[in-house]
Amino acid sequence: MSGSNQQNSALGPAEAVASGSPGEKPWLKRKDWAAGIMRDSVGLHLDVFVIAFMGLVFLAVAFGFYHERLHLAPDGGFGPFIPMAIFGLVGAGMTLKAVHLVMSWARYGRSRLKLETVPIPLGGAMKAELIMTRQFRAGRQLRVTLKCVNSVVHDYQSINKPFPTAEERSVDSHAVWQDEDTLVSDGSGLFKIAFAVPADQPATTFPNGRDWRTWVLDVQDASGRTQAYHAEFELPVFAASLGAGEAAAVAAIAADRERRLEDYKPGPGFRVKIRPAAEGGTEFLIPPIGRAGGAVAQSIVFAVSFVLMLFAYGQIPLVVIVPWGVLNLLLYLWLARLWFAAERIVIGNGVIRVTNGLFRITQSMAIDQVASIHAVPIETPWVVTVRIRGQGWRQIGTGQGIRELAEAQWLALQMSHAAGIKAASPIPGNETAEMMEMVLGFAKEKGVPGAAEALQSKAAVDRLKQHLDPKYQTGEAPAGNLAGTLPLSARAFRSKPTSPVTKIIVAAIGLVGLLWLLSSVLHPIFAVLMSRLRH
Repeated sequence: MSGSNQQNSALGPAEAVASGSPGEKPWLKRKDWAAGIMRDSVGLHLDVFVIAFMGLVFLAVAFGFYHERLHLAPDGGFGPFIPMAIFGLVGAGMTLKAVHLVMSWARYGRSRLKLETVPIPLGGAMKAELIMTRQFRAGRQLRVTLKCVNSVVHDYQSINKPFPTAEERSVDSHAVWQDEDTLVSDGSGLFKIAFAVPADQPATTFPNGRDWRTWVLDVQDASGRTQAYHAEFELPVFAASLGAGEAAAVAAIAADRERRLEDYKPGPGFRVKIRPAAEGGTEFLIPPIGRAGGAVAQSIVFAVSFVLMLFAYGQIPLVVIVPWGVLNLLLYLWLARLWFAAERIVIGNGVIRVTNGLFRITQSMAIDQVASIHAVPIETPWVVTVRIRGQGWRQIGTGQGIRELAEAQWLALQMSHAAGIKAASPIPGNETAEMMEMVLGFAKEKGVPGAAEALQSKAAVDRLKQHLDPKYQTGEAPAGNLAGTLPLSARAFRSKPTSPVTKIIVAAIGLVGLLWLLSSVLHPIFAVLMSRLRH
């Protein structure tokens, strides 16, 4: 083996520390990566203290409105109670969330992830041991998700300013690839984790103030119960030469996944019915999305909005009532689809037919035109869809509302068997590449010049990807370092994507500000409502 290959090879943790420099091996810049051991204190992060502080602030503001209600509205009225209710509810929610996180820390303590190799090579296997300081009851399941997160800084520049300020920048993070596995506890607190890392995804890059890539291992209790276990670990995934056993390790992971998927039995909450179709073939009847699509919360919003509109009718201008009514009508139609529109897929007689939607629209695709049937996560673990991929740009989406990725993969496997086509790999593919192929296929069919040649040219596809996202394939950092110009809330010191808790805080503050601005409209509505209730 040559010297250059030795510098890029995937090493064990001890070897990684003993040789090379941080410039040649960027994973050595972090001590935990160099040692191959990462730790996480479940539930106890900086976000907990931020949430607790903000919750107390909001509760204090709500108490202030209550204490000063007579001064704010000396003639009576409900004006002070509107912001009091808003601030009080937001503050109580944040405080309860902080208490929940602290209780999770007290229950689960710290966790340690030990990598088998450092770095984790692109195109190779990610193997690790998760060790909990406290036992995890035997039989309980952990959902483990490996994902590559793309973080981009967005500039919001005013036409009155020659350049954006730090306050006008924000960081947007989203997963460009992810895979999921479910592990069952044996009661020891030790879990063996294995994933196949795709070769066509970007490597880890460090925060540079513009855009960067982070590989994250997310581990959480699959039950979704309160005070559940949840830990995150950032991983060193880099382009490194593959060892002699890497190909065999990846093949073994894929084979194990295929075997487990064939033996998989959906849980009692999986309500898809598979039976012979009356017209021949196999019928898959998928119930309405319902709660999986947030139908309960949206129904409550609709009911409250509709009742308020009825009470306010005749008391406020039609310029407010008419658009309000249109929005309620659209929400009603959407809720009708969520609650009552089932999906029916019939596979047989050489055709796949999918009928769904409130108006029972049917889409068809010849089986000999089907390239693959596979699961596509939309917002795991909450919503997954099954994509029936045809030739060129054609596709049919079905199965929306399935919560578990394993259930969607099993359903796609049964559809593949019914259609008599090769089952898709349980290892997720390159979603970006697939979307680009469909875009180019559509362009070719519509006669766009050069589209046919681009479909035959990998280089052209790569150029299209880099045109849409210049750093996606290479993971290279742009020239210059803008991190110093970012506000503290937008800096990613540990290349960690924007926390969901931070997003909740920002959304809560934005909601309070919006409702405060709309108080001039909400106040007369509440006044009319209360006056009618009194009479």
